[in-house]
Amino acid sequence: MKIGQLKAYIKRHYFSERRTERRYGLLFLGAPGVGKSMVVEESARDVAKQLGKTFIKVVVRWSSALKKFVINREGEHEIEKVLENAAQYFIFTDFRLSTVEPSDLSGPLRSREGIAYYDPLLWAVLHSASPGILFLDEITWIQREDVWAVAPQLVLDKIAGITAFHPDTLVIAAGNRPEDAGALIRMIHNPLLNRFKVVRISPPSVDEWAEWMQDRYDDNWDKRVYGFLKRFADEEYLLRVPKTPEGLEGFPTPRSWTWLGLDLKEGFTSLEDFTGLVGEEIGRKFDGFLKTNVDLERLIREPQLFFQLSFDAKYMVPIMLGSWITQNMKNFDRCFPLVDMIGGETAAPVSAEQRGRHEFLAMTCISMSKKNLVLLLKSLFQYRAVYREVLSDIALTIKDEISVH
Repeated sequence: MKIGQLKAYIKRHYFSERRTERRYGLLFLGAPGVGKSMVVEESARDVAKQLGKTFIKVVVRWSSALKKFVINREGEHEIEKVLENAAQYFIFTDFRLSTVEPSDLSGPLRSREGIAYYDPLLWAVLHSASPGILFLDEITWIQREDVWAVAPQLVLDKIAGITAFHPDTLVIAAGNRPEDAGALIRMIHNPLLNRFKVVRISPPSVDEWAEWMQDRYDDNWDKRVYGFLKRFADEEYLLRVPKTPEGLEGFPTPRSWTWLGLDLKEGFTSLEDFTGLVGEEIGRKFDGFLKTNVDLERLIREPQLFFQLSFDAKYMVPIMLGSWITQNMKNFDRCFPLVDMIGGETAAPVSAEQRGRHEFLAMTCISMSKKNLVLLLKSLFQYRAVYREVLSDIALTIKDEISVH
């Protein structure tokens, strides 16, 4: 399953009418850094919103204002008040199973007057009182056998120690595959594995990653990262996991490219910044790509010069053009002759080798905010009908906003 399909899949499972009868958990397996953990949390937030409940991520911290411990990273939710009004909340707990011990999952074992029992844990009590999602991350990194022994009860029985979860609790786990992390990965014991529906997750394409970045960060990331990844799409630089399970050098994943795009926007532009996130070889190549010099204003005046650009420069132009259009919304039609050139729709007599690519136009569109893209496409479709077909896939994603009569 594509990572981009995961959120809808989780929500479909959560709202399935007979999910509580099937009872199994969901186990997502995929390469590190493709976004599994983030999508699970985003899905939990969407479910809470759809249910009309307040999302609570179980993180305990001290409130200086209230002089007491509170839960949740956003806002200061008092533990007692959450439990008193449990029906108003949706609980999300994220456990990194590689760092826990059994008592973190079941509670400390106590004895009183010869009777043994587990002290209920805060997170388990919250899950007992409210609907939610329990997320067991890094499940294939568990090294302790006693942790393995506790996990099955959480998944199928939905009980921590002797504390039963709310019926509307979905248990999700995530981990890596042997091909992703080699010898460090532990196979899952069959009794536990049989309590899951196992779904293998494939990474996003470069375009899918860029669309997600634009949706999440709008213009607060450096789009040249996208241009570089498209330029070297055949090299599969978006995700390149080392063959050895351990190392001392960064490597490229969708997660590290996300950080790089955000860092660049903040002015972290040294070679060390690049190599520290994506490794020496690719970091140096990216540094060279950023040094590509393109005079966009001259290209707009003389669009035929596009054919004289280097290959790297041609992949830089669509990104720069998207930014230029955003800054020139009142007269962006001035760039349409260049759009014709880079898209190969020019009426001028040029050779097949000189013709641009629709890929470049798609890159420009993907790098723009939805609001500005709607205005651009409306104008382009009126300018030349051929662009309705050329950009049909992109147009379908915002069809209601770009209806042109």
